[in-house]
Amino acid sequence: MVQLEVEGAVTKVGRGWERTLAPWQYPGERVTAVNAWRRAEQAAMEEYCALSGCRMQFLRAQLDDREAGPCGVCDNCRGERFGTDPDAVVLDEADFAFRHDHVEVSPRKRWPVGPAEPSGAIPASEQAETGWCAAGWGPPVRQGKFVDGRFALELVDAMAALCRERIDPSVEWVTFVPSERHPDLVPMFARQLAAELSLPVHEVIGKLRSTAPQKEMQNSATQLGNIWGAFGINEDLPDGPCLLVDDVIDSRWTVTVLSSLLRRHGSGPVFPVALAYAGQSDP
Repeated sequence: MVQLEVEGAVTKVGRGWERTLAPWQYPGERVTAVNAWRRAEQAAMEEYCALSGCRMQFLRAQLDDREAGPCGVCDNCRGERFGTDPDAVVLDEADFAFRHDHVEVSPRKRWPVGPAEPSGAIPASEQAETGWCAAGWGPPVRQGKFVDGRFALELVDAMAALCRERIDPSVEWVTFVPSERHPDLVPMFARQLAAELSLPVHEVIGKLRSTAPQKEMQNSATQLGNIWGAFGINEDLPDGPCLLVDDVIDSRWTVTVLSSLLRRHGSGPVFPVALAYAGQSDP
């Protein structure tokens, strides 16, 4: 949008954008040229990785230095190679550290400008609490979601450890985000997690209509519009703090909407948790 503003095609109005009367045409030729430059850069990087000659000479040639010669100090010039098989102990330590590096999910504090119903600041009493996602478990999460139809017990243990370390110990109950595409996946996982944490599960959130995957939406306004009005509360809620479980958090709008919905129906503070985070760090 900033580029379109620079070119005079749009103008900033409040927190949104409006089309101007200035003529504008998609710069296809320029985009094609930029793509070609980027592909050439990618090819040069791949060539550098497979290079048998002097690396510094190659880099200087990329910068049009026609007088570049062998540097005598790079690995190719010296004929030295580092080992490609790291120590097994180092690998285990790195794997442990990576799998225990949790991702903090900050709560959204404003509704986006768009066609969906809410606007402005989200009341503090309806905001989600700071949430957390596991990290380093991508392969088993994908295996469970798209192949096995259930998450491995090691993921339950990992999420339980995360909750004990990161989530307020005053949490009293567990609920979860329902899904049409994988109706049994998250409920099963949430029940296993709740059992591990010795907490009751309340299946209080219902799906009222179909929604598209959030990753297919173009921006915050369409992401919110995709899920606004898609969920409802189907029973009385416990009034204590709760854990809101999902498999993946991406746009954060699902947990934002559900936290607001739960709080407005009498829930205590809502703490979102998930096995993976696929979103951005925007506010």
